[in-house]
Amino acid sequence: LNQIVDWGVMRGNAAGDLNPDQQITRAEFVTLVNRAFGYTEVGPNPFTDVPDGAWYAEDICIAHKAGYFNGTSATTASPRALVTREQAAVLIGRNLRLQGGGGLNSDFTDSRQMGAWSRGLVQEAADLGIIQGYADGAFRPKASITRGQVACFLVRALGSLIHEPGEYNNMNVYGNLTVNTPGVTRRNALITGNLYLTGGVGLG
Repeated sequence: LNQIVDWGVMRGNAAGDLNPDQQITRAEFVTLVNRAFGYTEVGPNPFTDVPDGAWYAEDICIAHKAGYFNGTSATTASPRALVTREQAAVLIGRNLRLQGGGGLNSDFTDSRQMGAWSRGLVQEAADLGIIQGYADGAFRPKASITRGQVACFLVRALGSLIHEPGEYNNMNVYGNLTVNTPGVTRRNALITGNLYLTGGVGLG
């Protein structure tokens, strides 16, 4: 939680509370993902349930333009619906260009409860350490994800985040490194994980 706040991805309410145990809506989720990956390009609004004046309208359109958010149908985004744990894993996995795979997810005791559309990406995200299950071995794919859990998923996915332009020298990263802003130069640095240049860099 401290890390995700330091990056400017998650913000508290008027009282300064992060409400980590509070469930999160689809609109709130894409707002956090857009900030995390630096997406700012707004596309057209194809969703009839997203009024142009809604606080989340721009972020929904940004997420759809970025290609990781397809809505619940061609014309509905269901912005106020809660995000499940398997949906969160898939949406974050798409941003990391995970490929997933066929077959049954055997690492979680409740893998048969996962949708066929999510199993491969959930397994790959788990293999990479981005997501985790519970102490009893279950993932609980249909359970609504909380703000605190989303923070954990995003921090593990991004690894180290460069979100401000500048020159970064001798910055060794033992894990993933994500760059979500233009104007960044890195020299004499080691990265042991993956390097992610997000849409926020502006390279298309």
